[in-house]
Amino acid sequence: MNTWQREQTHSVADTTKQDNLFEKRRSGGVLTPLIFMDYLYDSLGRKILTKDISAVERLITLKKKSGTSPWPVIEECIKIWEDKKPLEWKSFLFEVANVRDSRANKFASSDPKKDKVHGGQLRYILDIPDFVMFLIRRVYSVDELPMTKQFLYEFARRFPKLRVAEKI
Repeated sequence: MNTWQREQTHSVADTTKQDNLFEKRRSGGVLTPLIFMDYLYDSLGRKILTKDISAVERLITLKKKSGTSPWPVIEECIKIWEDKKPLEWKSFLFEVANVRDSRANKFASSDPKKDKVHGGQLRYILDIPDFVMFLIRRVYSVDELPMTKQFLYEFARRFPKLRVAEKI
């Protein structure tokens, strides 16, 4: 079979697949697409999982629905990371717990006498995973969501699993 014949067979098979892409629902007769693949390819040829596409759509709709409050979107970003990489999530929580236990006091601050470099107290309040931070920055620009000190304190209050200090 030459290349032209192979292309012809694929195009015939593709048209029959396209006809089967939609099913008619009994409640209202609306056509809905059937997902029969686990992944798609983007314009650069990279493989993208369909569940990642649905996660992006959820984030976009949450951003529109929540208005000026970023917290539902941030919570969804954390859930996406937790679902996408459960081993990294557990490892991260274990690491945060270890850092919390290694601190001298409940404020997770350093000892000013032992800290010769900075000469003062440093507090380790919060640890945000890179993946979550990248997701947040993909949804919100720096102008839309400035990550000020007040924002990070509120983040630590709302997500205690990511907080290193016991008291803020």
